[in-house]
Amino acid sequence: MATVSFYLDWIIETVFDGNNRDTFEFFSIVRILRLFKLTQHSLGLKILIQTFKASMRELLLLVFFVLLGIIMFASLVYYAERIGHNPHNQFESIPIGGH
Repeated sequence: MATVSFYLDWIIETVFDGNNRDTFEFFSIVRILRLFKLTQHSLGLKILIQTFKASMRELLLLVFFVLLGIIMFASLVYYAERIGHNPHNQFESIPIGGH
């Protein structure tokens, strides 16, 4: 079944040839949404979803602290590179320092 999906994607890409890319992306999204139907039949996936729902507050707190660390260290890199004279310095803003 996975190979049929691959060849169907390949055929759609060659037929649309980049002209009507939105239609192709819509079909890709529909295929991804089909995965959610699998949760009705799998007890393990149901338990996994319930686990994520139960620990949503802690996961959001983790994401917050990771983003806070990224912003802090990106700011440090930006200001550290701004102090020294380096002709090859490519940091023009703090978000670029985060890359």
